[in-house]
Amino acid sequence: MNFLRSMVGEKQHTQEERVKIIQKGVRALASTQDAGEDPWGPTLAKERQNVSFCLNQLRHYLRDTEDPDEKYKQELQALSLLVAHMGLIKDLVRSIALIDFEGRKIVSLVFRQLLQRYAKADDGFTVAYLRRNSEILTDLIRGYALADASSAC
Repeated sequence: MNFLRSMVGEKQHTQEERVKIIQKGVRALASTQDAGEDPWGPTLAKERQNVSFCLNQLRHYLRDTEDPDEKYKQELQALSLLVAHMGLIKDLVRSIALIDFEGRKIVSLVFRQLLQRYAKADDGFTVAYLRRNSEILTDLIRGYALADASSAC
């Protein structure tokens, strides 16, 4: 599957489309490993690269601005809701070992930025969401066992 091509197409992708593309790629990585393929083989290497590319696109939504306008705040809130409702963070954290180093850094950035901005919000990726899905934190702690993943977790 070529997730890279679906990201670089001529049309602009919505946040929901980007989240779906990333999630589809991460799940493909996990299922390929579950099928017994070499986790660092050429097939998975391409998938990891595609996921990282898509994550990089998502990272652009998380730019740091001192005085964000209302539209930007609404886009970030929508992204927070998407990430929570679609379970993207769960998938990313479970598969952190299958994502390349740059991708791990972006996963860390997405996690931190959304949590810092919406920790106390009523809905979306919040502290309450993490309490309800405590396996995310357990999986993050397991991520520290990987030498090059620990700096990004």
